[in-house]
Amino acid sequence: MGIRELRELYGAEKGSTVLNRAVKAEIPGAESLYRLLVDLHAKRRESPELEATYERLLKIKNEMTRAVAAKYGLKSASEGTV
Repeated sequence: MGIRELRELYGAEKGSTVLNRAVKAEIPGAESLYRLLVDLHAKRRESPELEATYERLLKIKNEMTRAVAAKYGLKSASEGTV
């Protein structure tokens, strides 16, 4: 399955949006992780601990995205923007 099939399955035009929707749908806890990242984004500059936590969670999110991209035969998550 490629990006076209993912677009049909998850109903989005932009590749990054499709991958985000696929991650949220297919990986348990991903929806909560995305919400936490949004909450921490504005607060992360308040302390080094929050910044470090945000960066660790962002790495986890990126790994999830890469895993879903690989599952559907995309060479990298950036291919989802095609």
